[in-house]
Amino acid sequence: MVRNNNNQIQDQSLDPYFVHSSENSSTMSVTPQLNGDNYHSWSMKMRRALAMKNKYKFVDGSIPVPDEDDLNRPAWERCSNLVHTWIINSISPSIVHNVVFVEHAIDMWNDLKDRFMRGDRIRVAQLHQEIANSKQGDHKIIDYFIELRGLWEELDQYRPMPQCTCLMPCTCLAMRNAKGFRVEDRVIQFLIGLNEEYQGVASQVLLMDPMPPINRVFSLVMQQERKLQYGVVHVQNTPLEDNTGLVNVVNGQKQFGRGRGGSPHQGRGRGNGNGRLCTF
Repeated sequence: MVRNNNNQIQDQSLDPYFVHSSENSSTMSVTPQLNGDNYHSWSMKMRRALAMKNKYKFVDGSIPVPDEDDLNRPAWERCSNLVHTWIINSISPSIVHNVVFVEHAIDMWNDLKDRFMRGDRIRVAQLHQEIANSKQGDHKIIDYFIELRGLWEELDQYRPMPQCTCLMPCTCLAMRNAKGFRVEDRVIQFLIGLNEEYQGVASQVLLMDPMPPINRVFSLVMQQERKLQYGVVHVQNTPLEDNTGLVNVVNGQKQFGRGRGGSPHQGRGRGNGNGRLCTF
């Protein structure tokens, strides 16, 4: 901790030029390493790791390269070389040979971005096809949801939702409606891929207005999975239900009479002649 001119305590680690004594070239690495096919997930992990060390500003352009005679030049070079080494540790050897001679970390970061981030229309087409063909099948709900969500997140890297960049922010509902439609489309994609035993809850969700968010829908389907797993299924007009909430199938097939002469094996009792059937 250090104090500024106003005698206020400041956290020294918030200074991007600050390097802790425990930080060195082997302090950080991201796995799995960048291999060319996983750039989007790798870059997301790398951004978070660098931001945690307060060093992402050295690759996103927030801290420009100082001039040779700038007093911050030695500190900048030290941080840039440290980030450069961390990135080298996080990419596969086949790619390292192509970027190891790049001088600054920001130049290497932009070189990797230019090579691997370009939207591949073939991959976009594959993602659309995989999402459309996604079915639960033999998977559990959580495994099916995680797989589908991974496809959505990868597609978002190629097709991000546009953001308004006007000097005067838009006041119409066009962008908000577009985002809402994308959320609804993904809820529908998740529901139509479920197995037949979940179509009841899927139909109920589709009738809701407004439609709940995807995480809420996932929670509802998970509850239905637990009910099916433990046999707790709600059945309308069940003939008999015990105090545990489970349907007694054997007793439910019996008809109990009422009045004199009625027996458990008779459909309707004789005696008082009211003709009513007890289903309790």
